[in-house]
Amino acid sequence: MVSMNLDNKILGVVFAILAVVIVLLIVGQSSMVTLINNALSGICNSGWPLAALFNPDGGIVPLLIVVGLLVASIGGALAIGKSMNSGK
Repeated sequence: MVSMNLDNKILGVVFAILAVVIVLLIVGQSSMVTLINNALSGICNSGWPLAALFNPDGGIVPLLIVVGLLVASIGGALAIGKSMNSGK
């Protein structure tokens, strides 16, 4: 029982590392970064009172996007590792 729990955690960590690498490859693509920055710049230049939060150079929203992708990929990878080892 303890070894299966340990196996689940090891598989989860391995898949989390793989998911982080895949997310970094996707986000690291220059065209994807350009599209995200253009969208954030468009919102930032819209004149909306809270538009400064979307500034790609120092706003909080780009940070939240990256952290959200990282947390989601780690959580998803841990769920995949857990379900693979349990046979579901």
